[in-house]
Order: sequence, then C-alpha cells, then structure tokens
Amino acid sequence: MRGVTMSESGTGQWAIEVDGLVKSFGGRQGDRLALDGLTMRVPHRGVHGFLGPNGAGKSTTIRGLVGLVRANAGTMRILGRPVPQQLPEIIGQVGAIVERPRFFNEFDGRKNLRLLAASIGQPAHRVDAVLEHVGLTERARDPYAHYSLGMRQRLAVAATLLKDPQVLIFDEPTNGLDPSGIREMRQTMRALADQGRAVLVSSHLIGELEQVVDSVTVIRAGRAVAEGPLAEVLGGRLSGSWVRVTDPDRAAAVLRKHGWAVAVRPRGLEVTGDLPPVAITRQLAAHDLWVEELHPIRTSLEERFLELTSTPEPFVTGPWRSV
Repeated sequence: MRGVTMSESGTGQWAIEVDGLVKSFGGRQGDRLALDGLTMRVPHRGVHGFLGPNGAGKSTTIRGLVGLVRANAGTMRILGRPVPQQLPEIIGQVGAIVERPRFFNEFDGRKNLRLLAASIGQPAHRVDAVLEHVGLTERARDPYAHYSLGMRQRLAVAATLLKDPQVLIFDEPTNGLDPSGIREMRQTMRALADQGRAVLVSSHLIGELEQVVDSVTVIRAGRAVAEGPLAEVLGGRLSGSWVRVTDPDRAAAVLRKHGWAVAVRPRGLEVTGDLPPVAITRQLAAHDLWVEELHPIRTSLEERFLELTSTPEPFVTGPWRSV
C-alpha cells in the first residue's frame, strides 16, 4: 500500500476499527436502516477513502465516530479506545470536519484560529504553524468573509491541526469546491498522510479520490462490499487495451470484424474484447498491420466503485484481513 505502514504500537494495528455497526432512524413510515452490520479498518498511516452512494451510510458512520450519533449495535474504536465511551480521553488526538465549519466573518483567518486555540488550550504559536501547513499564511490577515470556499475549507483543516492530531476524519471535504479547491484539498490530505497521520475521508468524487488514497472501504446499503489497499480492491482488472498501429483506421476495421469493440482516438485505438491483448497483435500481424505500442488500460476506481455498488457481489478484501 503506497505510503502505508501498519503500526504495532499499543493502540493496535488500526487507527480506526468498526465492527458490526448497526444504526436505524425512526420515521413516519417506520424505521430506516442506515447501517447494517458495517465493518471497516483504517490503517495508522495514509489516506483511507470511505466510498459509497448517497444514503449508503458514510456520514452516519463518521458522525458515530465523533460522538454525534449513537449506534444501535456494534463497536467502534479510535486508536484502540472504544468510542464514544472513551472519546474524551483521545479527543486531543483526533481532528474532524463533519459539518460546515463556523468562523467569525469579520475576523481574519489568524484571529479566528487564535480564538479557537485559546479556547482549547493550545499555544498561540501553533496558529502560524498550521496556517503555513495549509498554505494560508499570505491570506491570514484577510477577513474570513472574503475567503473562497476552498480557503474556508483549508482554514477548517488548519483548525483541526491545532491539536496536532494523529487521526483526521473528513466528511465530504470537497463539496462545493471548484477544481482548484479540490486539488488543494487533495494535496493537503496527501501531505498530512505523508507526515504519518491516518486520514479518513468520505467523498462522492471518486475520480479525484483515486489520485490520493492508499486504501479504501466501499459500502452499499450500510454494509461494506470491498475493503483493502487500493491496488487490491481494483484487483488488477483490465478494461481494455491501448494500441498504436501503423494504419489505425484499417486496424480498427480488422479488429471490429473479429469481434473487438474499437474506439479510434487521435493517437491510437482503445480496444475491448474477451481475448487477451496478445491476440490483438497476432490478428493485426495477420493483416500486415504492425503494432507500435500496446498496453493494458486498467479499471479506474470510479469504474470499480460503480461495479461494486450497482450489482450484488460478495465482499472483496485486500490481504490485510480474512472474511
């Protein structure tokens, strides 16, 4: 797993452990089951993506971890401590963005953080350190009201870092951000993980998350359907082959005639079919067409996510746990 080292410290192997979590909400039409025996493991280091369709139970799980929702059954642990029972004992080691952060519009970013630092007993020098960490030093004296959505989200991240936590929990941190803001948040999460922290992030922007996560848990209808290092969850699956050939138009016609689906692109062909890539080379050679480049196109996280959450499928796991 990229950038992930399993800790053997006294807090156990996992930064976050969820086992058999059940949560239902009452309503006029009866109880709605939000979580149905959810299990999840988050390593001590790295970015762990928590993925699922809207309504799958992501926010309910995260709110449970930080004590805002009480489960009907199951257990949760952060740094080896049961939560919410012992959350006060580890709250200084956990930072979370679960709801839209609230700051004073008329105060600048630095003053907002100084007030927060004083209220939680953190030294004032931490403010400049966290502002620098999230890239807001040059805008620290600007009124919060003038901050873009991306800057506001980075200030929220800075607020969570005042305690220098070991575990960070972000619920949909890129909601409402423009592409620049999304990129900045992605870079911030990666930097935090590379410093040795556990970063749990839920998101529906699967393509963006693929660029930063080390491991994932995918849930559907309140249950985990896949979990593990990203490469293991993707499973080395291929979605086709990329082919660069001497005469692409004629090559496309030959391959289509023999059962492949072919999309002609400006610099080559995207070819999909049941036969292995080597069969493409043989078929084209039989028609005096010579392949200049051929490599597999691997399934993206977004494609795998749609596959896992749209069709019934047995639980898929990476090597870190048996099922």
